[in-house]
Amino acid sequence: MRKKMITGIMLCAALSASAAACMFAESTEKPDRVEVQEIAFDIPEDIRDLVTVRTEDLKSGELVSVSETASIEAAAKQTPDYERAGWIFSIRRVSETEFEQLRCGAMDGMEMFAESDDNCYLFCHPTDVTFVREQYDNVEEDMAQWSKIHEWANTTVRDEILRNNPELDAETVSNTQLDMLLARAAFQGERNFMIKSLEYGTLDPSKLADDDCLEDLTDDVIYKVLYEEEAPDGEYIVMDFEREGLRYDFFLAEPERNLIREVYTLNGKEYTLMYQAVFEDQDETAVGIMQRWCDQLAKVQ
Repeated sequence: MRKKMITGIMLCAALSASAAACMFAESTEKPDRVEVQEIAFDIPEDIRDLVTVRTEDLKSGELVSVSETASIEAAAKQTPDYERAGWIFSIRRVSETEFEQLRCGAMDGMEMFAESDDNCYLFCHPTDVTFVREQYDNVEEDMAQWSKIHEWANTTVRDEILRNNPELDAETVSNTQLDMLLARAAFQGERNFMIKSLEYGTLDPSKLADDDCLEDLTDDVIYKVLYEEEAPDGEYIVMDFEREGLRYDFFLAEPERNLIREVYTLNGKEYTLMYQAVFEDQDETAVGIMQRWCDQLAKVQ
C-alpha cells in the first residue's frame, strides 16, 4: 500500500507548476480567518503557515480554494502547468438548477453541505493525489503534515461555515448509483426503467405525467449503503433499469427499515448491494412511495 502511495505521489510530482507558481505568488499573506461572501471560517494557528488560500481567479462558482503551500512550491520548481498541486478543498456555490444537473452525474469529489434560498454549497476535494515534493526523503514527516491539514479541512471547516452564517441551512445529499439514476429521471426526464409488482405486473412510468412519487424518492432523503445487511424475505416492488443491467428491489417486509437491494450484472455475474433510505419525514417509507406510484400507474396504463 505504501509503495503504491509513494509511486502515485512521484507521478504527481512529475506533473507541473508554472500555474502553481502564480497561485503561490498571488497569496503570500497567512490569514487567520477567511471571509468571502457567505463563507467564513478560521484557520488554526498550527495550520496557517501550511496552506495557501485563494479567493480570486477561481473556477466558476468557487468562493475559496485552499492548498498545501509546500506542494505548490515543490511543483513550481518542476514541470509547468500543474494547477492542482497541493489542492486540499474548495467551497463552491451553485444554483439549485445547477445542482440538480450535477446530481445526474457521479459527483465524485463533491459533497453538498448547506443551502440558502436557491443556492447550494458544495465542499469539493480531489479524488487523486495532489501531494508534491521535490524529494521524498522525508515522506513520513511530510505526509503527517498533509494529514494534519486534511483532518482540519474535513472535520472542521463545514461546521464553522454553518455556525458563522445562520442564513445557511445544513443539508446533505447522498451520491450513490441509485441517487444518480433517480436524479436523471426527476431532472432530465429519463424514463428508461420499468416498475414491477406482483399486484400489477409491469408498469411504464412514462405513462404518468405527475412525478410526485419520483420527487418523494429524490428530495429530503439519504440513501445509505449497508455493506453487512442481509436482504429480508418476502415480496418487493422492483424498479428495473434493464438497459443498465440494474434493478432495485424495495422490500415490503419491515417497511420502517426502508431497505432496498441493488442487483447488478457484471461480466455475466450477478452482484447485490443493500441500501437504507433515511427520510427527513420519519413517517415516510420507500416502499410506501413505490406502492403509491404503482397504484397511480395502474390507473393510466
